[in-house]
Amino acid sequence: MSRANRKRNRRRIVPKKAVATPLLDNRLKVLFIASKLPSNIGQRMQQYLPGYGEVEFTIDEDVALTKEGVVQAALTIGKHRMKVIGFSTPASEKHCKMALDCANWPREDKAMMRAHSHHMQVNYEGGCQDPTEQFLAIYKLAACLIEDGLLGVMDAASWNCVPAHAIKQLMMPEVMQDCLKVLPLPLWTGFAKIFVNSDELWFCSKGFHRWGVMDFAWFGTMKEASEVYELFHGLFHYAHNNQAKLKAGDTAQFGDNLILRFVKLPEYHEYLEGPIGTLVIERLDPTNFH
Repeated sequence: MSRANRKRNRRRIVPKKAVATPLLDNRLKVLFIASKLPSNIGQRMQQYLPGYGEVEFTIDEDVALTKEGVVQAALTIGKHRMKVIGFSTPASEKHCKMALDCANWPREDKAMMRAHSHHMQVNYEGGCQDPTEQFLAIYKLAACLIEDGLLGVMDAASWNCVPAHAIKQLMMPEVMQDCLKVLPLPLWTGFAKIFVNSDELWFCSKGFHRWGVMDFAWFGTMKEASEVYELFHGLFHYAHNNQAKLKAGDTAQFGDNLILRFVKLPEYHEYLEGPIGTLVIERLDPTNFH
């Protein structure tokens, strides 16, 4: 991929290993979307959390549905502290466009979640800085509320969502253990597509920043979607596992025929720029690369 006639330095730079700088506040904030608000969060926690491997949990506040249509709860699951504020209204259209419309779930899953009538703001308050453990704790709470009408979880920061049936699968003991070994990027990060015209578009990862990895972008066509998707995930795992801080000007070579260069965003910063930056990936001609 090339963005036409831009002169760039072709020197090869091996990315240096460095611990990625975390965000100042990397605590998760997501939305639970539902057909109704739960009447007793504490009761559902007591009913379901032991089955998800949690025997220590508390709820400091559990206010039933009020005439204003608000439910609140301050709770802990193990070492994780969370706050829930629920409303008898749908989530904002802005959040729905980002987290539902841009997600890569089947149309019927997104339609089901689009039909929600209530939402809950769930803020991770503290207890652990590891975003993987934060996600698991939040999804344990979400799983507790499926019987009370929870339809899914929306995460605007990753332009993604997770429907209730996938949350149930995530709670299987072996799946939760796998999440601690290999991050479930399709669930917790996004793969956005931003069309420039009828044929060309920007692909962009969303949510990598939570693990200290810059997001990636690629300019191309839809026929490249699968290849780019796998490339983004492969680069994430390389950077995350090796604590490598990639930057504009670096190159990466895979075999004899795939040579990539990382450059700065040339356009659409409003949509493509991640919280800690986004690197554009360009494909170089291996016959002319030095």
